[in-house]
Amino acid sequence: MTFRNKLFPALLGALAIFTIASSSLGGRASALSEVEASFCLVDSLAFEEGDILLRRGNSIVSSMIVRAFPEGRGMSHCGVLVRNGGNWELIHSISGQISDEDGIRSEPLQSFVKNAKDNEVLHVKPAFGVNRQRITHESRVLLASKLPFDHGFDLDTPDKLYCTELVRRVYLAAGAPDVFIYKRIGDRQLIDMASFFGGDYWRVSELQIPDLP
Repeated sequence: MTFRNKLFPALLGALAIFTIASSSLGGRASALSEVEASFCLVDSLAFEEGDILLRRGNSIVSSMIVRAFPEGRGMSHCGVLVRNGGNWELIHSISGQISDEDGIRSEPLQSFVKNAKDNEVLHVKPAFGVNRQRITHESRVLLASKLPFDHGFDLDTPDKLYCTELVRRVYLAAGAPDVFIYKRIGDRQLIDMASFFGGDYWRVSELQIPDLP
């Protein structure tokens, strides 16, 4: 077996473990402090449905992924912003191996951002024309479908999705151009977090989060 063929299963396994460890932690709801409630109210003023949040996880595997995809600015998970009544939520896909659910779910904003490493959360807006209503609709359709998490990180298996794959799916379904960046590892094309930092396709800003207890 060549070094290249050995590398892919190892990295694919790291990707799966990372996504479980760094993303699923956000699935557990927690009581909000006044500080958390305040920063969410302030920062959410800039939000629009269909925007994207990126975060960096806390696991060792997260650091491995950051090294493997150095143009991704340390980000390792993402979700699509939607409104649920008067609250913001993220529709995203995570593994159920250490959580009560597997695959696509909706999670409160506060829960999603609280589990970011060193408060590293980025707010991403498309700089190109998008149909936000359609993006939101497609996101909710996927949420209702209860598709499982894609542990194989395979773009050719539409019946399961990993986090960036979900974002790509809803944007393309809404008629957006394919501005995503792909990195081949072994026989797979993986969606790189660098997608959100290349060219003039996205506007990225830091989500200002105070130190939380």
